[in-house]
Amino acid sequence: MTKWLSPEFPYLIGYYGYLTMPAFVGISIISKYYFSKQGLLLTLSFSVFTLLNQMFNGALKRIVMQARPTNQINIVPHDANTHPRMGMPSGHAQSVAFSLMFLFRSVESTFLRVIGAIMTFLTLLQRITYRKHTKLQVLVGFTLGSLMGYVGYESHKWLKATFESLKIDLTDAKINMGFIGAFSLIGLCLLIDKLHLVEKLRKL
Repeated sequence: MTKWLSPEFPYLIGYYGYLTMPAFVGISIISKYYFSKQGLLLTLSFSVFTLLNQMFNGALKRIVMQARPTNQINIVPHDANTHPRMGMPSGHAQSVAFSLMFLFRSVESTFLRVIGAIMTFLTLLQRITYRKHTKLQVLVGFTLGSLMGYVGYESHKWLKATFESLKIDLTDAKINMGFIGAFSLIGLCLLIDKLHLVEKLRKL
C-alpha cells in the first residue's frame, strides 16, 4: 500500500499544509467574491503578505539558528535534507497559521473554516509528531503567522478605504489583470516553499 493509503495519510496532509493552505485560502476568497474589486483587493493583500510571511520566517531562521529536535522522522525524502539548525520558528506552522487567520477574517463559510482548521491542526501535529520542530518552535511559528495574518487583513481594509477615498475605479480589465498578478505572486510563493529556496540559500 502507498503512503496515501496508509496511516501516514493524515500526516502527509499536514506536511503539505504549507502549500495547500495558501492555495485553499486563495480559492476560498474567489469562491465568495468571484472576480470582483473586493475579491481582487483581498487576493492582492493575501498574496503580498504570503510573500512577506515567508521572508520574515526565513530571516528569523537565519538569525536564530536554533537546532531542530534529535531523532527526526522523515515523512518524505526531502525531509532528510532540512537544515538541522533552522528550526526556530517553524515555517510550516507560520504558513498555515497565517493562512488560517486570513481565512477566518475574510470568509464566513463555516465549512471552509472547518476544513482550514483541520489542515492547520494536521500540519502542527505532523511537525511535532515527526520531531521536525519542538513544541516551542511550532508555537512561536503559529503565533507569528497568526499576527501576520491579522496585519495582512487589516492592511486589506486600509487598502480598500484608500481606494474608496481616492475614488479609484477598477475596470473589469484592471481587475482581471490584477488577479493574474495576484495569482502569479501566490504561485511564486508556493514555488519558493516547494523548492525550499530559503534553506538552500543558507547552505551557499
